[in-house]
Amino acid sequence: INQNYMETEQEQKPSLLRRVFTMIIGIFLLSLVLSYFIFDESTRLTILCFLTSSKLNNNTLTVDKTTNLIFNNASLSTLNHLYDSNLEVEFKACLKGDKINNTYFITETIQPRTFQQEYNFVIAESCPKGTLVDLHTHPFNQCIPSEIDVKNFRKFQKQNPDALLAVMCEKDRFYFYR
Repeated sequence: INQNYMETEQEQKPSLLRRVFTMIIGIFLLSLVLSYFIFDESTRLTILCFLTSSKLNNNTLTVDKTTNLIFNNASLSTLNHLYDSNLEVEFKACLKGDKINNTYFITETIQPRTFQQEYNFVIAESCPKGTLVDLHTHPFNQCIPSEIDVKNFRKFQKQNPDALLAVMCEKDRFYFYR
């Protein structure tokens, strides 16, 4: 009887690993809840931007786990020039090239005719047919597209189902939407 009682008592005690894992999950969930109340919306969006965006590395961006985007030097140079020339306002660019399997090879960066540019929006012509990436900038570290961005992109995507929406929020940081 004594031995059965001890075995039952041991089975009921959670293992050390399980207690540590439960404690870590609890601390993580508590920190999420606290961060919601401690950080303002712009801070939360900045954190979300870093978690969901892609950083340029050797002319290559990761779109998702299976898809990459690669700039040739000329197209990236043009994009960087546009970025440097429009630091105070948003701009729009159309990235053209070829899609081979799951890789977008960007060979040309075009800036469409622009009607209005402000700090937090741009109004420009649609990208021409054959554009692979409809790109525009957002203010620094605010990569998440707005509902209007997504709505406009859906219209554009009807021309090219393989097209991507890209939001550039730093010279080397991009968010992609399909």
